[in-house]
Order: sequence, then structure tokens, then C-alpha cells
Amino acid sequence: WAGKLAGAVPWKAAVSGALALTLSFSCFVGLVNAKAGVNKPELLPKEFTTVIDVAGFLSSGQENRLRQEIEDLEKDTGYKLRVLAQNYPDTPG
Repeated sequence: WAGKLAGAVPWKAAVSGALALTLSFSCFVGLVNAKAGVNKPELLPKEFTTVIDVAGFLSSGQENRLRQEIEDLEKDTGYKLRVLAQNYPDTPG
């Protein structure tokens, strides 16, 4: 029966159909596993800072060094830069 199937369905069409099926299934799985929106502004610091480490990824020394580098970059370029280290779902949103 495999020989008859190979003759009835061209190879490229079979591969194309399998690929389409795989992609449609992966899109469906992506929709099912979609992350829900989060809004937790209480996680933001009360005072302004260029570095917000909600997740606790950075040591205090790393945060201070990063703040200084951002301050120097802003002085040199005029661009504003903010860093938010977060870990879903513990995020300000």
C-alpha cells in the first residue's frame, strides 16, 4: 500500500501537508500556553531609579555599577535607558 500511496501523493505535496499540519498544531499549542497579562505596580520602587531588579538577579554592587554606566551613557549620548529585571509572573506589568 505504501507504493500506491507514494504514486498517488507526490513527495513534495506530502511534505508540504505534514509541515502545514505541524505548524498549525504548534500555533494551537502556543495559544494554549500563552501568558496572561500581569499588572502589579506595587512591585515598582517608590523613588525613581534607572535599574529595577524585581527578580533579585543582581547584587547591590552590580546594580550600582549598572546605574553608573547608565548615567555615563545618558550624559554621553543624551539617550535614556532603563533596566527592568523581572521573572514572570512576578513583574510590575
